[in-house]
Amino acid sequence: MTRLRRSPRTRREGKGTGNICSRWHGSGNRHMTQTLLSLFPDPKDLLALAPEELGGVLLELAPAVAQRDGMFTLTSFVSPLFPSAGNGYSLNVRRPVVLAIAEAVSWLVSQGRIIDDPEQPASWLINV
Repeated sequence: MTRLRRSPRTRREGKGTGNICSRWHGSGNRHMTQTLLSLFPDPKDLLALAPEELGGVLLELAPAVAQRDGMFTLTSFVSPLFPSAGNGYSLNVRRPVVLAIAEAVSWLVSQGRIIDDPEQPASWLINV
């Protein structure tokens, strides 16, 4: 799981990682809790993002999916997209969506934005 921690460094805005949540839904919806599913009701839109763009979205959504101590996993983002009941993505896009999210998480790790929590036996991530 990843732990969300604010570092003393200023936020680095990579290419295309500006407030994409605002770009997708405008600044008027800031009081509404955003999810990947609410931002991208069509999985083709999520899959069209570059890893750094999707990574920016994941960073913005991480506090909403974080569990104890601000930690989250890849599953924290994937599970709500494929609920056992209710609306979500079709299972036939699960693999490409999971790989896109994993690639975005990998990009965030390579940029030093998140790290594996060294105190967790599983792959819990931390926002640094």
